[in-house]
Amino acid sequence: MLCVATVAVFGQIRGHEFIDYDDNLYITGNPHLSKGLSAEGLRWAFTEPFGEYWIPLTYVSWLAEYEFSGIDPSVHHVDNLLLHLVSTLLLFGFLVRTTGALWCSGFVALVFAIHPLHVESVAWATERRDTLAGLFWMLGLVAYAFYTERPTAARFAWVALCLVLGLLSKPLLVTFPFVLLLLDFWPLGRLSGDSGHALDSTRLRRAVLEKLILLPFVLVTSAVAFEVQRTAGAMTDVQGLSLGLRVGNALVSYATYLVDAFWPVGLAVFYPHPAESVGIALPAAIGMGLLLITVIAVRQARRRPYLLVGWLWYLGTLVPMLGLVQVGIQARADRYTYIPLIGIALAVAWTSVDLLGATRRGRRALAAVAGLAGLALCVVAWRQTTLWRDTITLFRHTVAVTERNPIAHRTLGFALTQAGQIDEAVDHLRMAVRIEPGWGEAARLYAVALNQAERTEEAILYYRKAIRLDPGDSRSRAELARLLAQRGQRLEAIDLYRAALRMGAGRDEAAFHAQLGELLDRGGDTAAAVRHYREALRVDPGFQGVHERLTRAQARLAREGGG
Repeated sequence: MLCVATVAVFGQIRGHEFIDYDDNLYITGNPHLSKGLSAEGLRWAFTEPFGEYWIPLTYVSWLAEYEFSGIDPSVHHVDNLLLHLVSTLLLFGFLVRTTGALWCSGFVALVFAIHPLHVESVAWATERRDTLAGLFWMLGLVAYAFYTERPTAARFAWVALCLVLGLLSKPLLVTFPFVLLLLDFWPLGRLSGDSGHALDSTRLRRAVLEKLILLPFVLVTSAVAFEVQRTAGAMTDVQGLSLGLRVGNALVSYATYLVDAFWPVGLAVFYPHPAESVGIALPAAIGMGLLLITVIAVRQARRRPYLLVGWLWYLGTLVPMLGLVQVGIQARADRYTYIPLIGIALAVAWTSVDLLGATRRGRRALAAVAGLAGLALCVVAWRQTTLWRDTITLFRHTVAVTERNPIAHRTLGFALTQAGQIDEAVDHLRMAVRIEPGWGEAARLYAVALNQAERTEEAILYYRKAIRLDPGDSRSRAELARLLAQRGQRLEAIDLYRAALRMGAGRDEAAFHAQLGELLDRGGDTAAAVRHYREALRVDPGFQGVHERLTRAQARLAREGGG
């Protein structure tokens, strides 16, 4: 049943495209993947942070896919589905082995498998880091179950290995030792005395020391991840968000994830950070509510230990993803619930059976409710998954269900520009610029769309604005240069190309040299044109059309006696 439900919901992703949001950075536009599983490729994966993350095992999985199938979205998506499916079965096996409760274990595994909040982790190719780290999380749980049955150093080494491999996939597992300690309380019962009730201080101390052995792996990985994100500039936004705002947003996120767990509607790929609009009253009220639930769970710990374990699992595993150390500008993300939601499912499943499962009528009612809930989750998750078929569909939905979302308007506008739907693209990019007037990239993309809409004067205006907002942006300069050259403003265009090249054009360097060479060639400066054509071919020996232009320019230069 678990396999059927998971494939029924996510099988459609085999025909989905890559999304022009991170997929274009980490997969389709990642020049390192062409190295495949070579020594050079593996060296890159483990020694060179890319983008905002150091996730070497995730990189290795992408290198392997490139090695055997190139950049094929169906392969990436199917592999994500398979990883998620195996994780689901491992979670189910762990719970059955440690609790003996078949139906409760099945319900928790089903929630993990098909909850709409988990669509993002499975249907988004870039979130291989979630599905791969999730696999090692579940393998670690199974390894720990075997270790607790017969504790040996060798068996504990397998737990540590799963933790390390998971951390190398994504720092998602930084809370794994904490969860193992919770599981020691329930269902493993390793913290209680012989009476089976009160905590035994000796056993508790031994269990804590046991988890401290895993702590160095967590600390080292966390330090590396923090430094990579800081160096990449992913944490610059924290300067504009006080600790109070971050704590307020974290409390609201706790409550929002809970609501979405039971009523998953209006889900989106990006939620803009509310910043000052979060206020004080709402976070304070939510904080009191969370504290009250925690007090109730603690008071019920002896009678209903699963309630405390599930609740603390949810609270604890979310901590690294709450934005207390702000990375990026999102308020929250559905993918952050990939592991935390297991805690809520645990608490709900076992508490429901405890309250309603004593009588036959109660068990029948519970089975009916669980069946209807599972069916509803399947339907909603299937519909949510359909939104991930392409960039335009996904971000049209995101624009519809969120407010003042410049990321969504920018991404949708750019995708529409590429699809030739220029009028709609202009509308969305204009909205992105209005919401975030200081965003240079949005201004540049708005200029691109305006130019394609033949609104040339406005395009030039926004290219110049993009350059003012981001003085280090070489693309805005080169694109403005091309536009000015078409209007006969050759000298300014040449200056702009040269400035773009001085800044370091990255992957566009060959194109900028070729375009500048052509502009110089048309202006009669053949010797300079030859130099830039040669530079273009040095950077990219296969650059289309440059060989022919270089040959003609060299011949002309020879006739003129210049070489």
